[in-house]
Amino acid sequence: MDIDKTQKLSSEGLRKAKQLSLRQSVPPTEVPGHELQQFLGAGAYGEVWVGINTTTRRKVAVKFFLHHDAVDWSLLDRETEKMALLSSDRCVVQLLHVGWESDPRYYVMEYVENGSLEGYLREQGALPVSEAVAIFREIVVGMTHAHAKGVLHCDLKPANILLDEDNKPRLADFGQSRLTGEQSPALGTLFYMAPEQADLNARPDVRWDIYALGALLHTLLVGYPPHRTNEAIGKIDTATSLAQRLSRYRELIQQAELPAEHRQVHGVDNALADIIDRCLAAEPRERYATVREILDDLDARSRARSRRPLMMLGGIGPIVLLLIMLFFGYRGHQTAVASSTTSARQHAFEANTNATRYIAIALRAEIETIFRIAKAEATREQLSEMTQALNALPLVEELSQPTVSQAPDYEELVTQYSKLSESQHLLSYLSDRLNIHLRDSAADPNAPHLASMFVMNKAGVILAVAYADKSVSTRSMGRQYRYRSYYNGEQEDRDPTTDLTAVQPLQAPYFSAPFQSTSTKKWKVAVTVPFADGLLVVTVNLGEFTSLRANMNGRAETNNDRIATIIYGRQGKGRGAILQHPHFGMLEKLATNYRVSEDVLEQLEDQIEGKAEESLLEHDYQDPLRSAEGGERFAGNWIVTAAAVAWADESAQKNTTDLIVMLQEREDAVVAPVEVLSRALFREAGFAATGFVLTVFLLWYFVWRANREPSTRGREFVEGFETPLHEQATAAVTGVEARARDHQA
Repeated sequence: MDIDKTQKLSSEGLRKAKQLSLRQSVPPTEVPGHELQQFLGAGAYGEVWVGINTTTRRKVAVKFFLHHDAVDWSLLDRETEKMALLSSDRCVVQLLHVGWESDPRYYVMEYVENGSLEGYLREQGALPVSEAVAIFREIVVGMTHAHAKGVLHCDLKPANILLDEDNKPRLADFGQSRLTGEQSPALGTLFYMAPEQADLNARPDVRWDIYALGALLHTLLVGYPPHRTNEAIGKIDTATSLAQRLSRYRELIQQAELPAEHRQVHGVDNALADIIDRCLAAEPRERYATVREILDDLDARSRARSRRPLMMLGGIGPIVLLLIMLFFGYRGHQTAVASSTTSARQHAFEANTNATRYIAIALRAEIETIFRIAKAEATREQLSEMTQALNALPLVEELSQPTVSQAPDYEELVTQYSKLSESQHLLSYLSDRLNIHLRDSAADPNAPHLASMFVMNKAGVILAVAYADKSVSTRSMGRQYRYRSYYNGEQEDRDPTTDLTAVQPLQAPYFSAPFQSTSTKKWKVAVTVPFADGLLVVTVNLGEFTSLRANMNGRAETNNDRIATIIYGRQGKGRGAILQHPHFGMLEKLATNYRVSEDVLEQLEDQIEGKAEESLLEHDYQDPLRSAEGGERFAGNWIVTAAAVAWADESAQKNTTDLIVMLQEREDAVVAPVEVLSRALFREAGFAATGFVLTVFLLWYFVWRANREPSTRGREFVEGFETPLHEQATAAVTGVEARARDHQA
């Protein structure tokens, strides 16, 4: 892993070391109190053997210095001196005995089973973050103890760290170490050595070891030391002298940006990356002032990580609780809205059912009023006399023939009849009577508004007809209308082109099936009352019933949320036809007959009969007039209720009108208050959730601030002046050094 070693032997020294490595069967000399058992390896200076202390049975490693010429004994004395000073530290390989008087010389150390950290990294590669931090922390603890005793290692690297049987690191190789009071330079290993250390005139500094610690942690995480690239190695190797090599290395580190490879390692958090960055700062003053600060930040990181689950629980827990509350709140809200919507629909349905029945009863009363008017008019002598006179005319007798409509001069005969003074006299009489009733209806809002009044003879010829709308020009006088239900009393009008010879006139009062006026094209109903010489017929436009006027406003600017319509309920070709609708007033002409579906009609009839009222409530009714020109305002779902229009007259031929009143109310209007309440609840829930989140965030933030570890960065400087901490630490270490020398003396 290292590209450069601290010490180098000459070629002759290497040759002798190679020869020494061949002597492996017998130890170079006996070591008192120890039994040497196994040759471990040979190096530049001699051999290493594994043995056992005969007294304690403790396993030891004995290093023999066989190559006398290559050994700098002053450096060796210095190393053993430092190891003896740290002899009580569990993080340092222990020196047990020194045999300087022996030949060859040796010293005995504790045996560390698992070799160097360099070998371990060579086998394992970059370590997992947790393992790397655990090993690094032990090394930092060891360096803290060493610095406390005034010993600077000055050559920290994986090769100088051994692993015991528990893979705990032990500091070794103090050959380049210095006491804090020493002034002599100490060169380390490239890419582990601080840039200012790469100077032959440099004074030993605590920050050298701090830089090496950062490089060491970088290596554990990434697999190689910082700044080491092929380009950097090539540039350094081309130097021709040691001073030039050191200068190029120093410039490389000082000019390079902080390494970023460790930040890309999975599991490396910002706190750990910041520790590495601060250790590897090119400027010494930007590094940690003491190794203890590194240990403090490691402990702070560990505490922060141990608190992280609680912090996450404190942050995520309330959010999860909020989500659960929102989930059940939303479910409760939806249930409440659905229940309220159903309740609102049910309430509207019940209210409209009663309103529909009221409209049907009011229509029945109007129909009965119309019958009373018709019966009263039919019994007037003046009407009977004029009718008898017209029936006696030969032209009327000719027009009364069943097949007269097929005669080539039929239209001419009709025209001649309309010009007769007798027919005009009857027309004038009917107009006067109709005007009287129209004035009554104008004075009384509850009085029926008649559309027309006409007289037919027994053959079905209309003798005279008067219209409430004076703009209507009639072509009906003198024509036969045997096919109309108001003449024959049948369920529906007959086809006028068929044989009508056998058709007979009504013999009792009758409420006709709805029909379209040949003049106005409006849907109408007729009340027929027979009298001795003919039939008196009074018609009403379905849209003119007083009970419906308030609910049948056809103005385009009106946005009715509740409207009433009339549907034809009798079996036959006209079944389901919409006879009156508020939008009819906006249409110039009914281009088509609008109908409700058979399914809806059956449900309307079920409700009328009391079989299944709820089925209508569950049905989403779509108004057929929504597809008419300008009918877009009737789009959407409607809640509908129905009631049959019936009347009771013992003298009548039938006592049902076959009309169904349908009251429809917009579902949107019914549930609008529920939707307003729903939006209000959502808004309040949003405010509550926002307040909850903000409160939790503020509490979490204050807890985080209260538990945040104070950073060691910036301890060294206050307002631009260096604090005396480092000087005090140096003085303390110097005192320890002095006491150690006195002890050795």
